[in-house]
Amino acid sequence: MITEKSLYKLRILYILLKYGDLSISNLARKSGIRFNTVKEEVEELERDGLVEILESKRVKIVKINLTNRKVIILRNLIEELEDI
Repeated sequence: MITEKSLYKLRILYILLKYGDLSISNLARKSGIRFNTVKEEVEELERDGLVEILESKRVKIVKINLTNRKVIILRNLIEELEDI
């Protein structure tokens, strides 16, 4: 079942695929999702192995895991949909 949380995660992954590595605040701005919600969802995505959180001074950078099977499937699906 598609839930609001799963749509948040999908939006976050899409933004990361589109723009590359981003800070949590930039990710929140580009996705239109509240900062605290993005932070929570990114932490879950990291636990699931879909993203990696890198510490850079005081900023946390979110990097998508392009070797994760689910990320590969999502990237391929987005590429196919963009061709329609």
